[in-house]
Amino acid sequence: MGKDGSCNDGSWGSIPLGCSVQTGGGGATHFKTGGVNCNSGIYSLVCGVPLFGALWEVHGNCSITLTGNCVTSADYFLHDDYGVNQSCTITALSAGTLSASDFVTEVGYDKLDVLGVKYHGTVGPQGVALAVGDALSWTSDQSMNATGWMLCLEVTAPTTTAATTTSVT
Repeated sequence: MGKDGSCNDGSWGSIPLGCSVQTGGGGATHFKTGGVNCNSGIYSLVCGVPLFGALWEVHGNCSITLTGNCVTSADYFLHDDYGVNQSCTITALSAGTLSASDFVTEVGYDKLDVLGVKYHGTVGPQGVALAVGDALSWTSDQSMNATGWMLCLEVTAPTTTAATTTSVT
C-alpha cells in the first residue's frame, strides 16, 4: 500500500520497462506482486514481455512464476481458489518436459488442455514433451472452483553433434 494509503501513488518501487500495475488479471502476461491487497482488490504487475527469462507466454487468467519456468492458475500463490469463468492460453517459448507439481480442479468441468488431452480433477500432466510454440489452454466454468494448479517446464538441453572431418592425402 502506498504512503498515502492508495495503491497507485508511485510507491511500488521499480516497475520494469514495458510493465504497469493493474487491478486483477488481464489479457497479458502478468506476475503477482505478492498479493498486495488494497481497497479495490489484488494488484498485478502486467507485462507485455516475459520477465526473468520466462519460458512461457500467457494471455488471460494465469500467472508466470518469477523464476519463469512455471505457470499457475489465477490466485494460486494467494492460497485462494481460482475464479469462475476464467480462461487463459499458455504458449511454450522453449522446448522441454511439462509436469504438474500440483493439480486440483473441478472434476469434469474446469479443464486444462495440453496437446489435445484434457486434464481435470487431481491428475495433471506428467512428463509431457512440449516443443517451442505448443499451446495449452485453461478454462473454468461458472460454478464451483478449486485450488488450481502449477505446471513447470524442464527445458530440454539442445543436442550437439560432434563435427567429423575427413582428410584425404
